[in-house]
Amino acid sequence: MLVDQVSLEDSGKRTTEAHVAHIEYDVSVKAANIVRAAASLSKLVSDLKETLILNDLSSINEVTTRKTEELQQLLSQQQKELDSLYTTAEEEPASSS
Repeated sequence: MLVDQVSLEDSGKRTTEAHVAHIEYDVSVKAANIVRAAASLSKLVSDLKETLILNDLSSINEVTTRKTEELQQLLSQQQKELDSLYTTAEEEPASSS
């Protein structure tokens, strides 16, 4: 009877240890899958950002067009100021004579 009881306790410990080892293995496999999925997701996000930056031609064209218009307005304004100064400079010697 004592031998049977010791045998059952050893068997129970082995079963518990095997169960714990199985759970630990499952947890480590799931953790590895989570890490792999996170790395894959991070790479995907990086690729999407790169694609958006490199292939967003409409946005690039819009910014380029806006900057070109701003520079043309600035150039036109400066050209008017130069013309005004040139006209004033031509008139000054004529009025001093």
